[in-house]
Amino acid sequence: MGDVVRPVSHGQPRARSEAGNHVLRLADGGSVHARAVVLAAGARYRKLAVQGIEALEGTSVYYAATHQEARICGTDPIAIVGGGNSAGQAAVFLAEHVSQVHLLIRGDDLGKSMSRYLVDQIEHHPRVTVHRHTEIRAVHGEKYLEAIAVEDNRTGDQDTIRVRALFVFIGAVPHTGWLADAIALDDHGFVLTGVDAIHARADG
Repeated sequence: MGDVVRPVSHGQPRARSEAGNHVLRLADGGSVHARAVVLAAGARYRKLAVQGIEALEGTSVYYAATHQEARICGTDPIAIVGGGNSAGQAAVFLAEHVSQVHLLIRGDDLGKSMSRYLVDQIEHHPRVTVHRHTEIRAVHGEKYLEAIAVEDNRTGDQDTIRVRALFVFIGAVPHTGWLADAIALDDHGFVLTGVDAIHARADG
């Protein structure tokens, strides 16, 4: 396996096109010319600004819902934060394993950013409860999550929900800042592909 190429993180544009090739400027001052470049920059999950939540990451606070997390949760109730497709897919999947899924969204319309087929499944699933206008204010538990304190963002009313785990699906921030002005990105910083990229080049 070859050395890892690390683009420079400061200064002028780090990637550009030149004579049909791509040119990457590196942190050591050198450069790499290539016909094609594979971008695998990754992303950072957005996290809740709730005190103490980081201490529970990996034991009962998760950013993915796979068979492994479902197995860890057993049949205990869990909570999911998020209103997009990732949160909806996690709710439907986990509801087949745990006793109760509490889906927390900040707004009132589950269909605003979630596909209709997921909304229908969630609204008709007997083990999924949707908490609208709800935000987490605190987490309780030492080594493992025991409960979450939630608040109605309209009325200020607070409640406590006992859950074994918390799944957070509130988006991600891509590591694409070094590509600014070199490759077409969307409003959230994700690399555009296909027709979207073609249109972006034409508009530019």
